[in-house]
Amino acid sequence: MLSIPRAEPTRFIFRTNFNSLLVISGLTAGAAPSVSVFDLDVSFNPTILSFGSVAFGDPVLGDQLDLLGLGSFTSTIVGVDTVNLLELSFDPAAVLNALQPGDFTLATLTFNTLANGISSLGVVVNALGDSNGGIRLTFAVASLVFQSHRACC
Repeated sequence: MLSIPRAEPTRFIFRTNFNSLLVISGLTAGAAPSVSVFDLDVSFNPTILSFGSVAFGDPVLGDQLDLLGLGSFTSTIVGVDTVNLLELSFDPAAVLNALQPGDFTLATLTFNTLANGISSLGVVVNALGDSNGGIRLTFAVASLVFQSHRACC
């Protein structure tokens, strides 16, 4: 399952930054299928949020699509109300299958709050591929709804 876990708290102070994680879960650790490529569009309300940055990989485990340190192909394309994230692993299928955990963060996105209001983050999955080159992984997407507010007094 691909998800954006609900951040705590869900209220963010106006003109501050917050991070949102894109998490894959429900895989079997140390076995196929593993993730070798993803191409996702994350949407947001541009009157409430602006995209700040992205860090590919898990903040604790490291980039699980670059387990051998060979690098991976990454791309970030920012639109008015979306950001496209793509990562393609150069690691062999056997390595990904043997070493990837069942749950990990694909990327951490940083957003800036521009105004008071309520927004959501949505995800469209363009591709989510396994280590054998197939697009066989199933997914369910959750969205994060949050409210931006001014700090009082």
